This record gives sequence, structure tokens and C-alpha cells, in this order.
Amino acid sequence: MFTVNYPEREKKRTAKVQWIAKPLYEEKSYDYVDGLMEDVRSLCLHGNDDGLELPERNLPRNIAVDDKPLKELAVRQHKSWHLKECYI
Repeated sequence: MFTVNYPEREKKRTAKVQWIAKPLYEEKSYDYVDGLMEDVRSLCLHGNDDGLELPERNLPRNIAVDDKPLKELAVRQHKSWHLKECYI
């Protein structure tokens, strides 16, 4: 599996920065689900929602200059780049 990222640290090194495809290595963890389900169950049984407000989210702005490419195109470019490196 791959993800498409815009490399913030590369922005300072080169003038032309592009979106890149990166492989995903880490498994997802769903350890939080049991606690979440217990909270939902408690709400359904007691109807008490004290202390369950969502915190305000401060999302970073998009740092990319270009639009995000299609994932398939980015993965194809990533794989072709690695093939070129192998045969040099």
C-alpha cells in the first residue's frame, strides 16, 4: 500500500518539489475502540453526555504548491523511479 505526501522538508532544499508516493509499513491499531464503545453504551443507557465534548481541532494549512496528483499516477512514478535506480 502507498500514500501520497507532499514533503515539507524538501521544500527548503529544492526549487521544484513534487508530491511523492511512499509505502505504508505500520499496521493500524484499534485499541481505542473498546473504550469508545463503552462510552457509547453508557450514553445509550443513561443519556448522560457530560464530559464527552470533542476538542477544537487546529488543522495545519496545506503547504503544497501543486494540487495532489492521482494516487495511481504517483505510485507508478515512484515504482519507475526505483527501477531506473536499479539499472544505473
